[in-house]
Amino acid sequence: MLKVATAGRIVRKVGLGVVGVSVVGGTGLTAYACTESGAGFRREVRFWRKVAPVVFDYFIKTSSSSPLVKYQNWISRSNHDDENDEEATKKVKRKLLLKELHDIHA
Repeated sequence: MLKVATAGRIVRKVGLGVVGVSVVGGTGLTAYACTESGAGFRREVRFWRKVAPVVFDYFIKTSSSSPLVKYQNWISRSNHDDENDEEATKKVKRKLLLKELHDIHA
């Protein structure tokens, strides 16, 4: 069995390795993006920097697998018992939410 000190050394070395690889990789990507051959990469970074927050916002607020939506469904189930009314209300709320998100991000 590993001793606590040995396990601590292993974790420390792995952590330093991960940080080192991240720093070297980030530096390399930055240097590549500043060269002439890195122009396409630079365009991709600019594109995803603008699009990713919008995609994330839509996912968090509308996807059925989103933790926020799961929590909201759990709260609404515990507060309401009438499922027929709830289905109609859900559709209207979803339509309003999508319109609101479109107005924010369009």
